[in-house]
Formats: sequence, structure tokens, C-alpha cells
Amino acid sequence: MSAASPRQHASWARLLIKACGGLDEASRACRLSVSQLSRCQDGNDPNVLPVDVIADLELYCGQAIYSRALVSLLEGATSQSVPADLVSEACDVGEAGAELQACMRRAVTDGKLTEAEMRAIAQKADRVRKELADLDRVLAGGQV
Repeated sequence: MSAASPRQHASWARLLIKACGGLDEASRACRLSVSQLSRCQDGNDPNVLPVDVIADLELYCGQAIYSRALVSLLEGATSQSVPADLVSEACDVGEAGAELQACMRRAVTDGKLTEAEMRAIAQKADRVRKELADLDRVLAGGQV
């Protein structure tokens, strides 16, 4: 069995908190404050969600996001090799970001932003967010 990294714990916490409706809503469903929950989403912070908080939040949102990821880890579902879907999702994030950047550069060449350009930028930004969410799911051991 391998231990979960702080980044994995942070990713699982982020997904669970999002499923609860965000930090404010999640803090109302458990004993931790918004700032405590926020720290648990930071892969560079040593704080992880306590087991009772995981249980409270999973019960609140009706999804076993964090505990399912932990069970997968215990069952050996993670390995030392790089999963193909991780590489694919990371590349999708980069490609979506590049498309957003190109769209923005085209839109501001004349120094003005039209409504159509703003909509196009917003659509590209939505795709970046979707691709990041997909990557977070893969990092947390879930499926896309």
C-alpha cells in the first residue's frame, strides 16, 4: 500500500467541498471553519480533512468522493506508473489554455472587446475550467 500524497488529499478535499456547494456550504455541514477547509484544499499545506469531517461532508453531498479514493488507494488501484488518462487530461488543460490565450490575443489586437469577443473568451475560459475539473478527478483517482 502506498500513502496518499498531500496533493492527492488536497484534490480529494477540493472535489468533496465543491460537491457540497463550496467552502461556505461545506463549513455549515461540518465542524471546520471556511479557513480550515480551505487549507485542506492546498496541496502545499500539511492539513488534511479529518475522518469525521469527510463522513459529514460525504453524507451532506450524498457522494463518497474522498472515501472512495482512499479505498482505491488501499486496494492498490494507484501505481507508480503514469496513467495515460492523467497525461491526456493534463495535455487537454494546456491545449484549452492555449486556445484561451490565442482567443484573447486576437480579441485585443484593436484595443477593444466586442460582446462577441467577450462571449468567445468566456467559452474558452469555461473549457479551461472543465478540463481542470477533469484533471482534478483523475488526480483524485476518479473517472472522467
